[in-house]
Amino acid sequence: MGLKRRSFMQVMGLAFAALGVSQTSLFTLTQTYNSALAGETGRKLALLVGIDHYGSDLGPPLTGCVTDVQLQRQLLVHRYGFDPKDVLTLTDQAATWEGIVSAVQTHLIDQAAANDLVTFHFSGYGSRVRKGEVLVKSLVPVDSTLPTATAPQVRDLLEETLWSLLSLLPTRQVLVVLDTSYSDPGTGTQLRSRTRANPDLGVIHPQELEFQKTLPAHPQSQPLVLQASTLTGGPRAYELQGHGFSAGLFTYALTQGWWQGLEPDQWWSQVQAQVYEWAGPSQQPSLSLPPFDPWFRNYPGADGVVLAIEEPPQSAKVWLGGLPLPVLETYAPGSVLSTLPGNSQPAIPVQVRSREGLVAKVKVLNSTDAIYGGDPLQELVRAIPRKLGLSIALDNSLDRIERVDATSAFASIPYVSSVVAEDQPADYRFGRAQAPTAVQLQVASLPVNAIASTVLGDLSLPPQGYGLYSLHGGLMSQTVGDRGEVVKAAVHRLTPHLQELLAHKLLYLVCNSNASRVGIQATLQQAGSPPQTLSTQVTTRSPDSPSLPPTPPTNLILPKAKGNLQVQVHNFSSGPIYPLLIGTTDRGVRVYPARGEWRQLPEVPPDQALTLPLVPNSPDWVSSQGWTELQLVCSCAPMTKIQALLAAPPRGFNPLELVQALLEDLHQSSLMALETSGLRDLIPPENFALALNGWASFRFLYQVS
Repeated sequence: MGLKRRSFMQVMGLAFAALGVSQTSLFTLTQTYNSALAGETGRKLALLVGIDHYGSDLGPPLTGCVTDVQLQRQLLVHRYGFDPKDVLTLTDQAATWEGIVSAVQTHLIDQAAANDLVTFHFSGYGSRVRKGEVLVKSLVPVDSTLPTATAPQVRDLLEETLWSLLSLLPTRQVLVVLDTSYSDPGTGTQLRSRTRANPDLGVIHPQELEFQKTLPAHPQSQPLVLQASTLTGGPRAYELQGHGFSAGLFTYALTQGWWQGLEPDQWWSQVQAQVYEWAGPSQQPSLSLPPFDPWFRNYPGADGVVLAIEEPPQSAKVWLGGLPLPVLETYAPGSVLSTLPGNSQPAIPVQVRSREGLVAKVKVLNSTDAIYGGDPLQELVRAIPRKLGLSIALDNSLDRIERVDATSAFASIPYVSSVVAEDQPADYRFGRAQAPTAVQLQVASLPVNAIASTVLGDLSLPPQGYGLYSLHGGLMSQTVGDRGEVVKAAVHRLTPHLQELLAHKLLYLVCNSNASRVGIQATLQQAGSPPQTLSTQVTTRSPDSPSLPPTPPTNLILPKAKGNLQVQVHNFSSGPIYPLLIGTTDRGVRVYPARGEWRQLPEVPPDQALTLPLVPNSPDWVSSQGWTELQLVCSCAPMTKIQALLAAPPRGFNPLELVQALLEDLHQSSLMALETSGLRDLIPPENFALALNGWASFRFLYQVS
């Protein structure tokens, strides 16, 4: 799956402004955002709606909405203590207009009391319909229809109807999650939009208007609303087809962040950043902030939970919804998790034997130990397949000969495979650059000096060579070739780019700041006297890491850097650590220390700090859009293969070779630690095994002004 980030700052800087609330009010609400769900309240009620299979006239079936319901249900039951009998799910054919409205009335309104906590979730198609002269947002039940010019009336559930219904609840502790969108679904993307076809053409059904007359016209209270998209900014909500499952990007990011028990500022920023990584500027989540009691209370981070004990003894099914999505996609047999110690019980390790989507089968490693349904799990050893590759989707606009040539050319690259666009999961898409419009063709016929002297200069002919697209349809400009280039030549030209993209994919799998047991604090700083802190991260699960003071989330998700930067690494662990800094932009991959600069990697002793200087305005460290992603990897053992690469005379730099050497170093050091625990022989040889107490890795993104 694609991990390319483009024009990150332009979009993410607008995210909180679109909410219409101040940073202070956001901080006030979210500073204790885990208090109500996990705290002492009354009853906890939830209604979860997910619709994949609509009628054929509404558009192609969705594939991740029922999964969204499962993600929320597992979270509420196993993380926040909802009684399973109090979590009602309506999926597919059960999610009619009558079914949804009736469930809100009977399951939520009729049962809730003043101190209860209520959650409503909807995943499915959304739209906009006309109510008089105004377009209003609506949720599309399974029994709605596709509006046409001759039959515009639709039986949608208006959002304003939902708000009026929920205002009848006697409690103000109400959370609403809407993973849907309302504007034109768009084209040219591997991601599936959750907007019904023909938005804005529908007219609200008279029965809806009559029903609204029975409800409060102006609700006095509003729920806390988390929405996957906004009409301004990023208007679409996408779902991603993974290997073995599909899910809404927003719902997965939201629930995964809650499993991790992050601080308020980290939680919402992580949700937005993860959605942007996959959907780009087309999707922008939003958060409303009504004045009611704060939500949620911090729990220790978890990566999954035991679902059920199975035969033979010591076997179980586990849910892995707390893992980051790229890690889940590659989570391999041999991975080891453990229960959390507590109530005089030690942590009990279990090993993954197989996985299908979000569910894995595990075996308890010690025959005298026992685990139970509902036990939370944390990672101990992360197994990653050695032969991971890239999957490239062939754009639907390619003709048959182009597809045949592309399939043959990609097959000649050992780590690349090609698939049919939209049929299978893919990391990137191969196709022609956008064809010119009629206006651009007219502009191209003008003299060069005439184009330069008019506002039409930006309308000159776009490149029409072959190139790569991200999943959300963004053209990766650095990959586009000249017009007239044949397919096989284009694929050959793209081979170095594909190496860098695979290196980036593998590097992401090393990220573990929320799971590492090594006590480290990493700080991105503006160099100066004194240095200015731009971003600070710690390994949240290490008992040795310091606690960061809570801070309000900022409008600038990416810090803005001027002049020289530096990354300070503070070692709070009991042994030395060895840092390596890797920069990723659309210009390529860079490493610090650079080749030939160090005879050995720097060492940071316990309770000491080391500062790594950077020059952010160097072309080597800045993208064409002015942003850089840095990944700091700190190993508890010397990285001998990395050291050999850096000490070698400068030559053609191969980022894939670098990242593979990094994985091998972390694997070898982990094997030494696993030897003492008796786990070494249980790791399949076709996988890397990375022990979470052997390294820590942090990601920073910043913009260079």
